[in-house]
Amino acid sequence: MNSATIVQKLWNYCNVLRDDGNLTRPDVIAQEIVDDLEAVLEQFRLIAADLQADGSADVSQAAV
Repeated sequence: MNSATIVQKLWNYCNVLRDDGNLTRPDVIAQEIVDDLEAVLEQFRLIAADLQADGSADVSQAAV
């Protein structure tokens, strides 16, 4: 799941608020957002691990 997908879910939710009264419970929406953010975080962890394995992380650390 990427950030664009998360933004799309929020956009869809906002449209639902305007269109009708059939709303998803806030706790369900919050859990979906948490799940999406955790999936994105896992993707970043995999990217970071790949960069470290390639030695690319050493270059970025030197610039910091």
